[in-house]
Amino acid sequence: NVMTYSTILNACAYTQGTHEEKSLAFKIARLCFKELMQSKYDKPNNVTFAMFLQCVSRLAPRGDSRDLLASSVFQECCSLGQVDDAVLRSYRGAVSPRTYWDSFGTILNPNQQLTLSVLPAEWSSNVKRRKRNNYQTRR
Repeated sequence: NVMTYSTILNACAYTQGTHEEKSLAFKIARLCFKELMQSKYDKPNNVTFAMFLQCVSRLAPRGDSRDLLASSVFQECCSLGQVDDAVLRSYRGAVSPRTYWDSFGTILNPNQQLTLSVLPAEWSSNVKRRKRNNYQTRR
């Protein structure tokens, strides 16, 4: 299920160690995410998109290939309606500043702050909002 994939992606994103270990973690993350994308039983949610973008940010070498991968994942996230604040933060960390702002060029004016409220509603239309438990509401 999606929670299992998210857990694997989280473990990959926070892999410490040698270059080879991080490279293997990124390979596992890519395979895991690809499998979920191709699954006929489940699809990525906002958490899995954010976790995969964290993997890209932490494990992939900077450059055009990384920007292209992260941008295509973000576009898929938008098309599935799974963009939330965590996805935006993870995407920002995964791409160059130019690629990040180019992604929103037709939506934002230069003085506008990027928040979910200025993005098309359909980009977040399928994000499931977590219910707060009693402990969280009493704080």
